[in-house]
Amino acid sequence: MPNVSFLLTVCQAGEKFSAEKNLTERLLSNYGPISARPLRNSSAPIIVYFRALLKELISFDETNQVITLVVYVRLMWVDEYLQWDPAEYDRTIMIIPKDIWLPELTLDENVDRDFISFPDTYITATPDGTVNWFFPAVITTTCKVDVRFFPFDIQECTLTFLPWSMDESMMMLRFPDGVDASQNIYERNGIWHPSSFTAYNVSLSYLCCPYPWSHVIYTIRLQRESKFFRETIILPAVFLTVLMATVSWLHPASGEKMTLAVSNLLALILFQQLVADSMPPIGDNTSIIVTFFFIMIALGCASVISSVTVLRIFHHGGDKPLPRWVCYIIYRCAGCTMIFGRERLQTALKAMFSEAPKVAFISQISLRNSLRNNPTTKLSHDPTLNAPHLNGKATTETVAKNHSPQDFLARGTPETTYEKNAMMWRETALVLDKVFGLVQFLIIIGACLYMLIGYTTADPSATI
Repeated sequence: MPNVSFLLTVCQAGEKFSAEKNLTERLLSNYGPISARPLRNSSAPIIVYFRALLKELISFDETNQVITLVVYVRLMWVDEYLQWDPAEYDRTIMIIPKDIWLPELTLDENVDRDFISFPDTYITATPDGTVNWFFPAVITTTCKVDVRFFPFDIQECTLTFLPWSMDESMMMLRFPDGVDASQNIYERNGIWHPSSFTAYNVSLSYLCCPYPWSHVIYTIRLQRESKFFRETIILPAVFLTVLMATVSWLHPASGEKMTLAVSNLLALILFQQLVADSMPPIGDNTSIIVTFFFIMIALGCASVISSVTVLRIFHHGGDKPLPRWVCYIIYRCAGCTMIFGRERLQTALKAMFSEAPKVAFISQISLRNSLRNNPTTKLSHDPTLNAPHLNGKATTETVAKNHSPQDFLARGTPETTYEKNAMMWRETALVLDKVFGLVQFLIIIGACLYMLIGYTTADPSATI
């Protein structure tokens, strides 16, 4: 009986753990140092397959050019010290990562002190020694931002993974082919959408070592969701640009010309500041939209200056006549005054610079209009009415003496002279206003074409 009890105790002790526990305990007890590569032939390199699936974009700090991602990582290699007979146990076993050798992995563009953050997940091993380690990871890396086509831009970020201490004579890092490595599990966040997430293998040599290093390089292309910026920045900017073009069409006598010009300029500066806050302060490339806003702000400042000039000329009054050089320029630009509807100004200037008969004729018309409006005006104030005539024409000497441009504007009563001077100033202001408006319109068209052509040369996959 004592012998039977002893045998039962031994059998119960042997069945204390399951086959999985007994197998795991035996494999780990005979594993040896975890710093040594799990190869029986130490002269051969160990091959490690690495793949990452993009799960989520946590943040993209464009100002600091740092991106934080959630990726699902899989590492796979063959551990020759974790092999057993399938007849003993034909299923996978679970192992804590710290108990076995792990491949060294480094992210070249890492900016986080801890490199990679991941939970403590188990490693699975199969009877042939194939080890798989699946874990979600949070990585923070640099990503150089190109703002030229903002907000219709596509940013390209590079993630370079490599073993830091082992060259290809010790470890070869490879990207696996197959369906598992090409899954799309990304969750859209409404700000950025990955247009592609691809990987490739590359071997790079360094001066320090005789053997090259294996790299797995991932390239992620992020396309900005531009709908928000299109509705809050682009369209309002277009509307403000159209509004700026209307400043020159507002009559100086309305009293709101300066208010419209200044308000439009302040609105453009506000929108330019909103755009600047959304982009990093880099000097490699200048954004198309920033250049457009710079042109529009400069044009807005010019619009304010031109409005001040036009209003100053329009309200000049008739105390002083229009300077001769101004009269000469406007007279030479006859087509401009006719196009802008200032025929009366052109007719008066033509009379001032034409032959004697036309001067006398315009003088008579001017005084006749003055008499119609002011019956107390005397004809004796216009010397041309009493000038000697030959065959119905004024003599050249009389005209040369009495019909300079300033004399033309100064003839008549003081009230009539004041009104004629004031009319000339007002008509000149309206001509300048239309000239400024035409130049402004041409610049706006050029700036819009620059922006449109610039965006059409962007990446074809970008959505505008």
